[in-house]
Amino acid sequence: MKHKLYALEGIDASGKTTLAKLLANKVGGTYYSTPPKNYELLNWNFEAATPMERFDYYMGGNHAAQDELKKLLEDGHVFMDRYIHSTVVCRSTELGVNLEIPNNLLMPDTVIYLKASFEEIEKRLSSRPNRNAHENIGFLQKLAKKFEEYLVDFDSTIHIDTTGRDSIIVTNEIISNFKLSK
Repeated sequence: MKHKLYALEGIDASGKTTLAKLLANKVGGTYYSTPPKNYELLNWNFEAATPMERFDYYMGGNHAAQDELKKLLEDGHVFMDRYIHSTVVCRSTELGVNLEIPNNLLMPDTVIYLKASFEEIEKRLSSRPNRNAHENIGFLQKLAKKFEEYLVDFDSTIHIDTTGRDSIIVTNEIISNFKLSK
């Protein structure tokens, strides 16, 4: 069986990190987030960067992850917490333009697009100790709209609403729908 790359995409507080970790744990896959860990060494200041600098940084992280992802896929499924779509959608929203998804990157086999009501998103965000400037509902609404526009063109996308739903139940539904196992 060929192992698959699943990209969990969506706005902040939609459940990406929680579900990616649960999925990887339950099926014996790998949880992975971009930018890769070696990018942390750059000590980069997200808040001070321009939108184009952020695009370059995160797209560079996507490129840097390619070799590692290919190796991980030899051993099992990989569940990504954000990937190419997040990079392009976030910067397109900030810049007010439609950036292209590069075709020279390893593409996910499936995008799992997570969404929740904005009331639920606000509730989840308010429980975070360090909320950043991009985690405001006005920006997140624009971002959600841009995600919907971009993902229309990606055939292998499933949409899941996590509003008021238990993460274990959602995880089990995804495992069942994709017939995933250890």
